[in-house]
Amino acid sequence: MTLRAAFFFLLLTAATLGAGSDDPLLDARLNMVTLRLRYSEKHPKFLEARALIDMLSKRPTSITPEQHLAHVRERLAREEDADAELGLRYAERHPKRVAEAEKIAFLRQELAEAERTAKNSPPVPSAGSIIVNVLGSVSKPCRVSLPEGGAILDALAAAGGATKTGDLKKATLLHKSAKAEKIDIGKIMAGETGDVILHEGDTLVISEVSY
Repeated sequence: MTLRAAFFFLLLTAATLGAGSDDPLLDARLNMVTLRLRYSEKHPKFLEARALIDMLSKRPTSITPEQHLAHVRERLAREEDADAELGLRYAERHPKRVAEAEKIAFLRQELAEAERTAKNSPPVPSAGSIIVNVLGSVSKPCRVSLPEGGAILDALAAAGGATKTGDLKKATLLHKSAKAEKIDIGKIMAGETGDVILHEGDTLVISEVSY
């Protein structure tokens, strides 16, 4: 195969994967696992598969870490079901069982990595939502996604509430414009004042009680 022909082959393969798969890079990497059992790393098919992975890795993707995690979980479940069916027909050392076991091992490693990535990735705002930060003396300092119109009590609840040392009477609300407001969340919770609507990029900071 000439270099030009190989290039067009990769483009065609990438387009085919993209059209029929929710996560073409995952499928390409899983295919590589199978090829390793059949060919040397210098075999043309192996080299083509590696080039395809490189191409897909550099191609922009709209898949979020959460979506990738869901794809890995779904694919792992499918492969485990397939292995169970093969187990009824073949011995454990049969090439088909060995190949399935390799794919499952790869997907379990991929699952662990996808779970770490999704956990550490900031939330992605969807239509009609905002991202705000909740910091300081709260159970889970984090960035949270709230629906538009979400308020301070919503953000505080998403962060697990204030800690025992959190001073709800002296919270600070920082806006993207660098404007800061002092907020008495205790009065909001008691119904003495209305809740405060948050906006994209706001940061709520709960201070510690000063003795």
